[in-house]
Amino acid sequence: FTAAEMCCACGGGSCVDADRGATDIFGDSCAQYYGFPVSDCGTFDDADFTAAYFCCACGGGCADTAMDALDANGNNCSHYYASPADCGNFDDADFSAIGMCCACGTPPVCVDVAFSALDSTGSGCEFYATDPTECGMYDDAD
Repeated sequence: FTAAEMCCACGGGSCVDADRGATDIFGDSCAQYYGFPVSDCGTFDDADFTAAYFCCACGGGCADTAMDALDANGNNCSHYYASPADCGNFDDADFSAIGMCCACGTPPVCVDVAFSALDSTGSGCEFYATDPTECGMYDDAD
């Protein structure tokens, strides 16, 4: 169990910060929120920055959810990072770029990837969601 790799609250899991250059009132981006107490999330928001929406460390961020689905041209979500103007133009029955790809504005989601692994105290990722300052303190071999 390695919290920093497996748990969204510790900057792991399957998540990408979605701040895209936006910063809080002190000029901090999502990168600075890792290791901050979760109670700081939202305290320094401003007009273009909402930590709980943008930052994985605060329960926001984004994860592509298309899995193996491809658009009508055979592209997966990675295509849309380079070509965001294509978002929605090549959707088909099993692929919706706007609904599945972070580059197209998919709503925030982070997925913990610890599965059944637990830390040395028997806790999973949900423990770290309430206190991310504990991230890494109880890592173990599983």
